[in-house]
Amino acid sequence: MKKTAVAITRLAGKYQAVVMSRKGDTLELRSRRHSTSAGWNAIYADITESAGSASAPHSELIVGYDSSRVAFYRLRVPAVKAEELSSMVALQQEALLPLPPEQMEIAWRADAALDGRIGITIAAVRKNQLEQFSRELKQSHPRKILLTQEAIVKAWRLLCDGSRDNTVVVYLDESNSHICLSLAGRLALAVTSDVGRKDLTAAAGLREPNAERLAQDIRRTLERFGDGTPEDWRISIITGGEDIDRQLADYLNESGLNTETALLNAEKIKSDSPLSAVDIYEALAPIGLALMGLDDDSDELNLFKRIHTAEVAEKKQSRIPSLKVSVPFALTMLFFLPWALMKIDAARLGKIESYINQLEGTVDIDMLKEENAIKKTIISQRPDILEMMSIINSCIPDGEVLDGVGFKKNQPVTITGHTKDKDKILELQENLQKQKHIKTVRVLNRKMDKKAKTTNYTITFDYKHFGKKARTSRRMEL
Repeated sequence: MKKTAVAITRLAGKYQAVVMSRKGDTLELRSRRHSTSAGWNAIYADITESAGSASAPHSELIVGYDSSRVAFYRLRVPAVKAEELSSMVALQQEALLPLPPEQMEIAWRADAALDGRIGITIAAVRKNQLEQFSRELKQSHPRKILLTQEAIVKAWRLLCDGSRDNTVVVYLDESNSHICLSLAGRLALAVTSDVGRKDLTAAAGLREPNAERLAQDIRRTLERFGDGTPEDWRISIITGGEDIDRQLADYLNESGLNTETALLNAEKIKSDSPLSAVDIYEALAPIGLALMGLDDDSDELNLFKRIHTAEVAEKKQSRIPSLKVSVPFALTMLFFLPWALMKIDAARLGKIESYINQLEGTVDIDMLKEENAIKKTIISQRPDILEMMSIINSCIPDGEVLDGVGFKKNQPVTITGHTKDKDKILELQENLQKQKHIKTVRVLNRKMDKKAKTTNYTITFDYKHFGKKARTSRRMEL
């Protein structure tokens, strides 16, 4: 029996779509499309029509979500039973996530136990971003929405004969490089670098300054992962056979990174028209996504699972009853409606009057006003996390990126970052000091990283009820 999957991705503003089928061990690419302006629903209609399957069921559609919007975290916990892992992940959420857990959606996956410990990959993103993305796809009704970078690792495994060893899989599009850490053949961390193919290509060959930027991004990604040194990892650059990929691999090898090129095998996919490794490379993300749909893997990092389940439940509740029942019922209701409304209104007025009579003399209006004022005061004193993050973002100097923001009740807010320009640290401190609700800004723990040639730093400050001054003021009020 032939199984079909339709897959659509959007990377760097470009929509890519494919229709793939599998019968036994044979994979077939039936159609592919790309556009910079079509939109999800339009390109879905185009790709299914071009494949001769205009009536293809929506259950075949898999959509990719660009994980450059997703934050990844790695935990290492003691080896426990599978049912206990969920509780351990839940306990870590508040400390890890930049926003309260109720504003974030997470998906996680555990590695096999090793030396008495289990590694866990956590993907997290703001719920409102996922809900907005899901609304964009409302007309297409995809069966699943999965991470595009996880699809890249899937394609590398199958089409480049990628191994299950720990590997950094690098895939370049025109504008970006997608750095994907693969553990046992599964995505463990994804980072998007702003160095793309056009930044690396020059008339004379490789642009080495930009290749060095990419090398630094790979090193920082591995250092953040914290499992060995960057030199311990194997770097695999996916290629369709372009010379620039070989030159990049040579440069990274010379810089101390163990790098190789992984050539896509076009013979693994059949097609009615001639198909080259370059053709596969250009549509690699949706091809990998289609492969995930054909395998129907249940162990992916599915950030949309809760939202999708809620939408399905909502559709079931809102189903319209059969016309055979609803039409006669509607005619009957039109006849009885005026009389029914008069009866309902009379009954409501009677109940309201009775309730007021019961309460008369028992309610202290002044007390209600006082309680309401207290509630408003409490609400006004709650720190707005989104407002605080917005203030911090407005203070970051141009070209700089923070590593993290930490905050806990009754403790100062902590900012960590790294920079190649020490003056940027002072500029960030001065910008924070100018803000209305930020006090006592301190720069701590400046440390030079000789290998990366950057300065790591920590900044703390008091913000509303985060910090010492807020605690002191509350004690004085008490």
